[in-house]
Amino acid sequence: MTVTLTYDSTLARVRVTATGLAAADVASVERSTDGVRWTTVRGASAVPVSAGALGRTVDDYEFSSDVLTTYRVRGIETGAITFVAAGTAASGSNTSVTPGLPAGILAGDLLVAVASIRNSGTGTVNTPTGWTMVKDSGNLRMMVRRYVAGDVAPTITFAGGVANADTFGRIAAFRRASEVPAASTAQLNGSAQNIAYGALTPTAAGYAIVAAAWKQDDWTSVAALAGWTEISEQTSTTGDDASQAWDYQIQTTATAIPSGSFVVTGGAAAISRSMVVAFPHADYLNSQTNTITPALDGIWLKSIARPFLNRRVTVTDWTAPTRPARGGVFEVVGRSAPTAVNDVRGSKRFTLTVMTTDAADEENLDLCLSPNDIMLVHTSAACPVPGGYVTIGDTTDARNTRTSARRFWDLPCTIANPPGPDVVGATSTWQTVLSTYATWADVLAAHATWADLMTLVGSPSDVVVD
Repeated sequence: MTVTLTYDSTLARVRVTATGLAAADVASVERSTDGVRWTTVRGASAVPVSAGALGRTVDDYEFSSDVLTTYRVRGIETGAITFVAAGTAASGSNTSVTPGLPAGILAGDLLVAVASIRNSGTGTVNTPTGWTMVKDSGNLRMMVRRYVAGDVAPTITFAGGVANADTFGRIAAFRRASEVPAASTAQLNGSAQNIAYGALTPTAAGYAIVAAAWKQDDWTSVAALAGWTEISEQTSTTGDDASQAWDYQIQTTATAIPSGSFVVTGGAAAISRSMVVAFPHADYLNSQTNTITPALDGIWLKSIARPFLNRRVTVTDWTAPTRPARGGVFEVVGRSAPTAVNDVRGSKRFTLTVMTTDAADEENLDLCLSPNDIMLVHTSAACPVPGGYVTIGDTTDARNTRTSARRFWDLPCTIANPPGPDVVGATSTWQTVLSTYATWADVLAAHATWADLMTLVGSPSDVVVD
């Protein structure tokens, strides 16, 4: 995946594009200034993916100016978890094994490896570099890795082995599964013909459940668990005999897994181990970041709902912010001290004085203020002018001299909550289309798709206020 960031000074926005999302249905775009706390860019929680790229450019108007900012794009698949395939099995006698990668895997698929060594109690499985152990049961281990294009089959090594200790390894792939299990269980069984496994209760629908088993003897066969699909069964008499098997099921509704047994045919009674691991749906398939330090070229007054109204303003003065008290003071008969009833103070209030230089500048600012939207006074961190999301009260504009074209606007600002996440601005309106093109044929000639048309930037005069 490649994330590209550019700063557009026309509307003071960071523009985000991304490619390499072929397997994703939608993508999310987030920003962070510290790499720990992430904020979803407005309107970018589920951006459609088209031809492996973001279906539209994501514009961020609410960035932190003059601060190194990281943008993160995550590809998301909304379909159910599916089983992709199992790779070639590998076995040996007190040696490392290199099981093959499954065929048909895509970037972001979850690779699940199950490996074992015969000598229970002393032999252990080493986790290959880049893999994560998700369940450990002594000489039986399950490990995972999210596939990245170019990955090669890992070599799985063992520790504490002895002569004739049979070793096994195999890798299977699941699409849309998380690498972090939601629940798991493991157990060591005494000598028996079959291999018992423990109960597990999934907490949500759509989990992929994997059950793995190992036995310290060979077998003729092992039956697939009822309601499950077998991934692999391996048996060897190369050393002192051992076997390994695993099955899976993908649940559409959350269903408890009762304890049970792998039914083994052939061989002799022997100790065994088992594990059951539940993998939930992945929050995302792949993730990529890029950084930018956007810099405002002044103080901006922004409409989140109508960003084509965004404009850089010249602030000539501002009042000291105030925070009004909320409450009452009640005089009590016969007592000198009153009773006060207090509540949290109101938000900050201040007045910005903004200058327009000519009649056109004056008209554009008036049009910008006419819809009475919640506005963002966007300033850099080092700017002394107060900023934030504000609602603007009664405005006045005055001139210093009778013949001057300059106007000085007083904008009474009250800090307010930002618009809700459902408010996503558009840079044009239907009036923009009507004002720009004479016919639909002209529109189609200029814009091949609706996404292209949505990039059209309107003018303040497109706001119609009766």
